[in-house]
Amino acid sequence: MDIETLVCGFLLIGMGIFIINKVFKLMGHTNNGSQNHTNNGSQDKRENEIKFSEDEKRAYGILGVDPNDSDEVIKKAYQKLKKIYSVDNNKKYKNNKKQYGPDKNDNSQNFVALNQILWAWNVIKKARKNRQSTNRQSTDGNIKEADYKYCLLSLYAKVMKADGKQMVCELDKIKETIYRYNKTEDQQIEALKELRAILDSNQNWEEVYDTVNRRLNYVAKSELVMELLALAYSDDDFSAVEESVIKEIARNLNFSNEKYKSIYTIFLKKHEDQKYKANNKDKRSDNNHNNNKSEKQSKSNNSSNSQAKNKNRISVSEAYAILGVSGDISDAEIKKAYRALAIQYHPDNSASLGDEAIRQATETMKQINVAWGVVKMARGMK
Repeated sequence: MDIETLVCGFLLIGMGIFIINKVFKLMGHTNNGSQNHTNNGSQDKRENEIKFSEDEKRAYGILGVDPNDSDEVIKKAYQKLKKIYSVDNNKKYKNNKKQYGPDKNDNSQNFVALNQILWAWNVIKKARKNRQSTNRQSTDGNIKEADYKYCLLSLYAKVMKADGKQMVCELDKIKETIYRYNKTEDQQIEALKELRAILDSNQNWEEVYDTVNRRLNYVAKSELVMELLALAYSDDDFSAVEESVIKEIARNLNFSNEKYKSIYTIFLKKHEDQKYKANNKDKRSDNNHNNNKSEKQSKSNNSSNSQAKNKNRISVSEAYAILGVSGDISDAEIKKAYRALAIQYHPDNSASLGDEAIRQATETMKQINVAWGVVKMARGMK
C-alpha cells in the first residue's frame, strides 16, 4: 500500500468521524436540548421553526455542526477543517508558506474535500446573514423605516391591481404619499422606481403578508391600512372591490372585524381633517403635471378652508367604534379598551418609522383621546 492511498484512507476516516459526530450531536439536541443555548430558550424555539434549504442542511453536515450552534462555534469548526485539509497542499510549496485554500491544479481527494468545506462555509454565512436581516423584527423588536415604506408600496400594488385599472388619481395619490414619506428628490425617485418594479412583478401575497406581520408592529400595520384607505378614497369613490381587498389585507394582517372598524373610523376622521395631504414643500416638481397639480391644489385649498369652518367632530357612536367596543359594556371594560389602545399607539412604538409615520400615529392617538373624552362625557365618567 503506497503512502498516497494511506493518506486518502485517513482522510475518509476523518470525514466519517465528523459525520458520526453530527448524528450523535443532533440526537443529543433532540433528546436533551442544545447545551450551547440553555440560556436562550426563546431563540432556540425560533431557530427550530426555521425551514432550512437542502444546501444549508448539507453545509452544516459537512462542517459537522448543528444549525443551533452559535456563529463562533461554526466559524471555529470551519477554520479547524480548513487547516486540516490544507496540510498536504502546504507541503507542495518549497517556500513553506501556508496555503489555506485549494490548489486549482490539484485533483486529489484532499482538494475536493477542501472545496466542499469552503462551499459549506459560504452557504452558511450567506444564509445566516439573510436570516438575521429578514428576522430582525422578531429577534430584537427593531422596526426599520425602510421596512415600513417597502411594505406600504407592496400593499399599494395590491389595491391598485384589485380592479384591474391604474387610474391617474390613484397614481397621483401614491406620488403624494411618496412625497410625504420621502423628503429628498433622490428618495422620491427611488421610491417611484421601486413601486414600478413591484407593479411589474408577480407578487406572492402570502409572502408579503408574512413579511409585514414579521417586520411591523400593531401601530405600523394599522397606519398601513389607513394609507390604503386614503388611496381608495382618492377618487371619492370607495368601491366594493376596493373595500373587499382592503378588508382582505386587514384580515391577513391579523386584524379582527372590530379592529378593522376601529381603524376605518379613525381613518375617516383623519381624512375629513385633511391629514393625508402633502405639504407644498414636500412635493417634487413634475413637468408633465404642473398645470393639473396647480388646479388640484387650488381646489384642495378651497376644500380645506371650508372644512376648517366645520371642525372635525366625533359622535358617540363613532367614539365607541374608535375604541373598538359596544355601547352596552361597563365603564371598566371601556377604560380597559382605551388603555390598550394607548399602549399600542405609544410614541415609542412608531419612533423608528420616520417622521411622517410618527406624525400619522400621533394624529391617530389624538383621535383616540378625543373618542375617549366623548365616551366619558356621555357616560358621566370621571
